[in-house]
Amino acid sequence: KKMSETKKRMAEWKMTTVKREAEGKVTLAEQQVQQAMEATRAVTTDVEMAPEAMKGACEKAGSTQHEAHMCIQETKTFLQNRQRDTKLIASDSSILAEITKMLE
Repeated sequence: KKMSETKKRMAEWKMTTVKREAEGKVTLAEQQVQQAMEATRAVTTDVEMAPEAMKGACEKAGSTQHEAHMCIQETKTFLQNRQRDTKLIASDSSILAEITKMLE
């Protein structure tokens, strides 16, 4: 009986840790997307921008979009791997459902 309780607590602790890490990665990806949107908005709203300033703004928009894309891909891969891991070890399907929701 004690062994099963210990295993259950360890699984819960691991799932809580995975959930916290996943939430952190999703938050970071959302921040990256927000920065990319702001950089892109700067290019599209200021029509009277000088050519050099426009070039700089376009480069910044492109680099922030690339960074956001890479962060999203890393987060997606992380979530898919954890989803697979959770399917293998979790007896509680609520954690699996939460990870699946983060993927959407």
